[in-house]
Amino acid sequence: MMSDTYREQMEALKREIAALEKNVNDATLTERQRADAAAALATAKEQLATYAKAVNAGEKTAGKVYGLSDFLSES
Repeated sequence: MMSDTYREQMEALKREIAALEKNVNDATLTERQRADAAAALATAKEQLATYAKAVNAGEKTAGKVYGLSDFLSES
């Protein structure tokens, strides 16, 4: 199912976000490296939100399909 793929991608993004947050706050990195990490972090968070919306929409759609199926099988 596509939502499983999206969930896997979300988990990968969460790991990436955690690593990028460490880089953003790492005083041993140059200002440029921290800025690059911050930009990548913003992108990763946007991607995570997109995948979360897709999973949520897929679950709502599946729920409606199953509900309709149950209704039709009872008629």
